Amino acid sequence: MTNELNDRISKTEGRFALRTSSREENMRRLSTAGPLAADSPFRAAARATRLGQSIARGIGEGGAARELAELGLERILGNSDLMSVSFLEGGFLAARSVSRIKLRSAGGTVLGYGTGFLISSRILMTNHHVLGSAEQAGSSTAEFDFRDSARGRSLLSSEFRLRPDLFFLTDSSFDCTLVGIADAAMDGTGSLASFGWNRLIPGEGKVAVGEKLNIIQHPGGQPQQVALRANELRDVLDNYLHYSTDTAPGSSGSPVFNDQWEVLALHHSGVPKRDSAGRILADDGTVWREAMGEHRINWISNEGVRISKILGWLAGQPIKDNWLDLRNEILASPVPSVEALQHTNSTTAMIPNNSTTFTIPLQITVSLGAASGAVANVQETPAAVPRASVDGLPPHADMTLALTRLREHETDTYFDEASDAVDVESYYRGVVWSQAPEDLFNTLSGLLKESHHTKPRYKPAIELYPWIDLHPDRKIRSIYSDEAHAPDEFIRKDLEVDVARGARISEKMSSESFSSADLQDELALVEAALPYNCEHSVPQSTFGKQEPMRGDLHHLFACESECNSFRGNIPYFDFDAAEEVVREKCGRRESDKFDPAAGHGAVARATLYFLLRYPGLIGDRSAELPASRLPVLLRWHRDNPPGAYEKHRNQTIFAKQGNRNPLIDFPEIAEKVAFQRGFGSF
Repeated sequence: MTNELNDRISKTEGRFALRTSSREENMRRLSTAGPLAADSPFRAAARATRLGQSIARGIGEGGAARELAELGLERILGNSDLMSVSFLEGGFLAARSVSRIKLRSAGGTVLGYGTGFLISSRILMTNHHVLGSAEQAGSSTAEFDFRDSARGRSLLSSEFRLRPDLFFLTDSSFDCTLVGIADAAMDGTGSLASFGWNRLIPGEGKVAVGEKLNIIQHPGGQPQQVALRANELRDVLDNYLHYSTDTAPGSSGSPVFNDQWEVLALHHSGVPKRDSAGRILADDGTVWREAMGEHRINWISNEGVRISKILGWLAGQPIKDNWLDLRNEILASPVPSVEALQHTNSTTAMIPNNSTTFTIPLQITVSLGAASGAVANVQETPAAVPRASVDGLPPHADMTLALTRLREHETDTYFDEASDAVDVESYYRGVVWSQAPEDLFNTLSGLLKESHHTKPRYKPAIELYPWIDLHPDRKIRSIYSDEAHAPDEFIRKDLEVDVARGARISEKMSSESFSSADLQDELALVEAALPYNCEHSVPQSTFGKQEPMRGDLHHLFACESECNSFRGNIPYFDFDAAEEVVREKCGRRESDKFDPAAGHGAVARATLYFLLRYPGLIGDRSAELPASRLPVLLRWHRDNPPGAYEKHRNQTIFAKQGNRNPLIDFPEIAEKVAFQRGFGSF
């Protein structure tokens, strides 16, 4: 047995032995005095409260309060095996975020396997003893959908490279590693966003002693398996949970869930069964040998590291500046209150009026009667969901995150010219500027695509407004009117768009005369009535609202809703001053021509960037941007050179996405690039 494995098992056995009397007392109280007696009064109350039971009078009074709490805990503590069918759906969604880790050598040889799971849009969690160094992680991969279908056939899995350069933290005491992961599969066919992720919740109330637990895992590198309600929580230590089983141990790096599919612990070790000679026994009764793999050990108890403790450790770690956003995404969600138990971006979320919320990507609330069964807490899609609550419920996590980012940047240098010069020199190293215009287009297009390593989700209130789109006076300015707005107000109002949208959908869905056409009309009215929006210099209709184009920060700008609507998807045009056209503060417009009142240079360079980054997506037709309008863009670019605002944007987007807009870095190259190659043909 390796020293590392022996040390891990020895420490777990030591903790298990020290807690023998406490564990036995827990089980005695559970069997003789009921579910509330097995755990501490505080933890029992927190668990019952989290499940929506009101025991505000305190469990110490007994009587009605005690009966009410016991009723709420009866099912989760195993006195009833009846579960809502939604429990299975929640488990399936949770399973999609769990991957088989392939441990590879620098040369690509598979050395072993582990389990890991996504805890944010770009971060995977596993054990330190699975991935103990950035070097090891850099050569390893995570494989999702490595499982059998309902018909017993193997699915086509998707394998992703791990990205320790994007994020990497590890700790041997918590046996925990957090590592970045690529957002596209190695074969280019899969997107990480499609597998969802698990919001980690730091507070008490997720589990009580005696409750059944669920573990999703890849034991020994096998296709995905689940230990479904086969483990029972026996003891709660400061940093660990102990859960006992006879048949279904966990695998290293597996997430441990409650029946609501909230992550409780990171499974990492256990207590093995030993023979009279002290030798570890395998699951078939023979003496275990290391060549069998840890999953073949006959574990008599499992141990997982508590998620709340891992989050506390993570919050206290010194973090590189370019890792802060990813770290904060993990920590962003506060403990959901009983009054509003909702989960950011969740596929399903529990809310207090016995309703269930589905994101598809619109939020629809459907009354289901008495709440029971499982609620998935899995991030399935980056689609828009309400960011703040309706009817007096507290603001959602995105509001907190956006305003926190705004405050964090208050003292940051707006534009670091010296640092940017170094980045520019390094980024364009190898570009031959004297090559033919067609070749220069191809060179820059390839550079922009290859270096676009991080593709933010379309969440302008979080990604754009708190820092990237601020002007030197730290205000947000509408791109077409140039009117200034306080950024905190802009963020709050923008996020309220989704709240109003969700409320209007609920109202229309409950109407007997509901139709999808009416709903779309209603949503258009909602957005038109709200003051702010986000403008794509290349309209979303051009690329069907698909990523990464939709979230590419280089062509996103803050905008007032009235200006956004005034432009619509009309391509840019340069009117003569005397021409009679429709005029507003946002600019001038005809049926297929739009000339903004402000922002000419910025939107021109953003559109030229789009031609370079996504050649062929803009069609040569009047409904989009015909190639005949290219001279307009080049003229706006020449007459309105980039200033501090665009240089700041370019520097901060480069730090976020990895690519740059060469029209901002080298304005003089515009006439040397064959931008016509960026237009598609129809």
